[in-house]
Amino acid sequence: MRFLMGMAASAAVIWHSHAHSLVGRLNGGTHDVARVLVSDTGHVYLYDYDGSSFAQALDYTVAGDPSWVTFREPDLLYAVDEWSGDVSLHRLNLATNTGELITTSTGSLAAVHLEFNREGTRMVSSAYGGQAVDVWDVADRGLILLRTIASPGEPGPDPDPYTGSSLSFTKRQEISTFDPRSPLATPDAAAAGEIALASNNVDLYVSNRLTGDPTDSISHFRVNPAWAEPLALMSLYSTGGQLPRMFTLNSASELFVANQDGDGPGIAVLQRNPDGTLVETPKASIPMSVFGDVDEPAPGPKYIKQIA
Repeated sequence: MRFLMGMAASAAVIWHSHAHSLVGRLNGGTHDVARVLVSDTGHVYLYDYDGSSFAQALDYTVAGDPSWVTFREPDLLYAVDEWSGDVSLHRLNLATNTGELITTSTGSLAAVHLEFNREGTRMVSSAYGGQAVDVWDVADRGLILLRTIASPGEPGPDPDPYTGSSLSFTKRQEISTFDPRSPLATPDAAAAGEIALASNNVDLYVSNRLTGDPTDSISHFRVNPAWAEPLALMSLYSTGGQLPRMFTLNSASELFVANQDGDGPGIAVLQRNPDGTLVETPKASIPMSVFGDVDEPAPGPKYIKQIA
């Protein structure tokens, strides 16, 4: 996949990814314990992570395919159903490790991403199946569809420049997320899945999937706005599995990656070094078999994020 770098677009990426990297750990008695949220088809999981291993605290059954969920403190969980137009609201009690459905509303088909505004009163869902963006009122613990913004036409970057009263894009660079010196087994099918910028605004990571290789990878870029071309590919690291749909960073210099397929782990934690490089040998993992039949296609998790 080729990655487009623009001035306005880069600012949006920095804000979103910076939010991913700020989550720390809770003090769980004598050890620091993180709460990690995971989802796959029909399930939302809560794991306790102590820096070297995972313990499952909750396996909560939900309808459909919650391929993206988002947690809102102190106890609200919003989930898409990628198989339909439904978005659901649940109570996720971190103290008792329980989940409860509050309500379900219908929006555009096949939402795959949710994001709150800064005030936490609005939520947007990106629906690739319905070619639309839905805007939800989530104030007062609610879930009300306010507006649907159509996004017709072919998906992908708009080839025409956009200039508005307060927004403009200037293309700075186009760069592959793969190493051109190492040809892929299936270059036409390969694509990126997730992107995250570390809190130092220097180290950028992108997940690569559908490569046809035994395992897929995480690309590490160095960012320097002063360069004529701000992105430099530093290295690629194996995820240990295939189809890494999502990964996230935390403030403990760790990268959590969710593999949907392959012979390796369903979840792996890679240590991030001070220079942004990754330690390819996982410091913790969860077997693929925990999430489904390994003989079935893509049994692994689709979403992972540390929430406390």
